[in-house]
Amino acid sequence: MNRKEREERKGKKKTWRSLRPLRWIFRSTEPSTLCRGTVHNSTLGKSLRVALAGLALFVAGLGCSCPGPTARPASTLFVNTPATATIPTITTAPTLSPSPMAAVVPTPLEPFERGTILLDESVQGTLPLFGTDVWRFEAPAGQYITIRMDAVDPAALDTYLELYDADGVLVAEDDDSGGNGNSLIAEYPVVVTSTYTIHALTYSGAGDYFLSVRPVVPSGGGTLWYGAVVEGTLVAPWSRHTWTFDGVAGQVVNVAMNATDGTLDCFLELYGPDGLLLTTDDDSGAGYNALIEYYTLPVEGTYRVGVRGGEFGATGAYVLALMQTELVLQGTLAYSDTVDAFLEPGTRHHWVFEGEAGDVVSISMLAVSEGMDTYLELFAPNGVRVMVDDDSGTGSDAAIVAFELPLSGIYRIIARGHGDEDVGEYELRLVGP
Repeated sequence: MNRKEREERKGKKKTWRSLRPLRWIFRSTEPSTLCRGTVHNSTLGKSLRVALAGLALFVAGLGCSCPGPTARPASTLFVNTPATATIPTITTAPTLSPSPMAAVVPTPLEPFERGTILLDESVQGTLPLFGTDVWRFEAPAGQYITIRMDAVDPAALDTYLELYDADGVLVAEDDDSGGNGNSLIAEYPVVVTSTYTIHALTYSGAGDYFLSVRPVVPSGGGTLWYGAVVEGTLVAPWSRHTWTFDGVAGQVVNVAMNATDGTLDCFLELYGPDGLLLTTDDDSGAGYNALIEYYTLPVEGTYRVGVRGGEFGATGAYVLALMQTELVLQGTLAYSDTVDAFLEPGTRHHWVFEGEAGDVVSISMLAVSEGMDTYLELFAPNGVRVMVDDDSGTGSDAAIVAFELPLSGIYRIIARGHGDEDVGEYELRLVGP
């Protein structure tokens, strides 16, 4: 599988992961048994099979034992989920006699506010079917947190955890990493002192549970220097190691993360001295390895490298390297310029232009060589990667269209192939106001 196919698969997977758990319920128009289920986003296969199996049994006309309302038309599945979610369409089989189907909308259970849980504290709760308990905790910046949810009776309750930041953004979730159907969010890094929210849910079933929040020492991370090559192991999903190094404005660095055990999908994050996320990378290295290449540091200070697993493997051993290098510019562009260049194997071309905040620009990279798939990245004067594009142009050509520049200063364009095999001649155009 090449890099583009992996990214397409990852994109589809992230679409599913953006959904909250979906609840469904329906009854037969004849005396029937109420059928309920839950479709969870991050483990869709398992729960969707359960849901479809339940639907299939009823559509096949199996006998039931309790009455249900008949207010809605047959062969319809209703779910309750946030209005902003994208819901996949599920069509049931045609109604078969003698048990025609009629769907009803359930009364959703409101999340139950349980209060505050302290660090190093363990609390107990009880979840009904489809229940959600809401807990909150304060955590200081720089702390690593492990959250664990254990069912008292795993045969009765399959647990599920969600973690939200102060802005209500889902930052971590887990189903079974705690073993025996229990949930575990391990070594979550707290970047900003804040109040976090835990949703303790039922994946299926109901029952009592224990919940704990523990500050922990991360299993890896530390200090880097130019020329450093260090090793680490991500021991659990959502684990992140933080490495730091001191840099000076104008220095150009390469950061490479390579898996060493064959199971880890590497992912890199680079943060500035002010905590701002500057750039990320998933698969720019060979295979599933990550590479931030030829990055120019915008200011002097201590930078932070975040190391974690990606979509196709969140745990495993890795080697991390930090190198200082030199950036060779391909050239300087002005608005309305069109240039031609030839991309050699294993290279990236760096072009710069000066822009003013509010300028609306379009950048296109057109392949001249047959079969070449082009790729564009745009970095702002403060070092933040503000745009990337693969195929917004014609065919496999990259195009950043009508982008408004956020700052005044020197912008950098990276023109490259989508994969190592994408080399050859290309045409680069910059259009401005």
